[in-house]
Amino acid sequence: MDKVQIVCFFITGFIVSRIIVKSRLPEVIINYLISDRHLHLRSIIFIVTAFAAVLSFLIPNVIAVLTILPLAQKLAEIYPGDEKTKIKISTALALSIIYGANIGGMGSLTGTPANGIMLSFMTLNSVAGTDKITFSTWFIWGVPVVFMMTAVAWSVIILVFGLINGDSKLKVTLPPSGHSDSYVRKTVILTIFYMLSSFLLSAVMIGYTAYSVQLTVLILTIVITTGYLVYLFLMKSDNENKKPMLTIRDCYSGLPMKGFLFVGISIALGGIFILLDAKAFMSDFLKDYLPAGAPGIPLLLIFALITTFATELISNTAVQIAMFLLLGSFGSDNEYLILGYLIVTYSSTSAFMSPIATGVNGLAFGGMGKVSLRKMLTAGFLMNISGAVIITLWLKLVIHWLFF
Repeated sequence: MDKVQIVCFFITGFIVSRIIVKSRLPEVIINYLISDRHLHLRSIIFIVTAFAAVLSFLIPNVIAVLTILPLAQKLAEIYPGDEKTKIKISTALALSIIYGANIGGMGSLTGTPANGIMLSFMTLNSVAGTDKITFSTWFIWGVPVVFMMTAVAWSVIILVFGLINGDSKLKVTLPPSGHSDSYVRKTVILTIFYMLSSFLLSAVMIGYTAYSVQLTVLILTIVITTGYLVYLFLMKSDNENKKPMLTIRDCYSGLPMKGFLFVGISIALGGIFILLDAKAFMSDFLKDYLPAGAPGIPLLLIFALITTFATELISNTAVQIAMFLLLGSFGSDNEYLILGYLIVTYSSTSAFMSPIATGVNGLAFGGMGKVSLRKMLTAGFLMNISGAVIITLWLKLVIHWLFF
């Protein structure tokens, strides 16, 4: 029943993400934080990175990129300077979106498809403890990771782009968002209710094992999801236009085609590796060379690093499944398996170097334009190393305390 509940969370999260986009809530927030203020570029970078992380925590990270990308494009256009400066600004902003969106997805079970893949894999293979992985438990270990990784991401960007010193303040004036106050207000209420209800319902689902309680919680979850669908798509809830807040068209409109080109390349590569049975090849190859007798944390860190860097060139789904298979051959200890699955899942969405590593990378790289690939590779390498270390050490501490 908990898996049906998670499906409901994904559905509700998606439609909430669409009203966030349609209401222009991100533009309202960014306008409030940046417009008509004298800010250093490093401050703008921090705001964009943190905002992308928070947004991708609330909604799927690919949708978060689609939401914040137009704002970053406007910032790059209005920032003064020559062509070299424009490339620097565009690249820094693109990396801010990429890092923030990938990082934010770590904080929520519904933040990225990789989380769902892991949960499905563990369920199909009857891994003990799978029932404890819920929206609420993921929140407990995921949110601190988001905070730590966001701080590291901002530090890496200002270091690579030389923004520690000598960055003069600039008054940035953004055009009005043209939002509807009523629509924005309802969007905020619906978003907050979605987050709170998801957390509480998943916590009850895991805390009470009685069939009657779990069935009641599941029915309530389905009722809430159905209520969102009815209210947003059927009821005339938009006060100004006297129409529903969402239409079917709103679910797919406003997508950057150039960005999806890189996503398509990533998917195509993933398909090729699946046809070539790359999962089995990777598992056999790594099993021959990985030190099976290594201590727990060093071995898990190696898994994190291999997953992260392999995802730069190979579909993260193919890498994720291959590493799952490999983990099973290294031991059957339950804590080790759960920890390993989580580290691999986090690492498969923590590839920050190449445009084809994740859908987020492709959308931001293709959508921004004038992005320096050399800078992206340099900063991404530092992020990959930092991320692997943080993920391994943090999850090792938390999972043992939470599950065992």
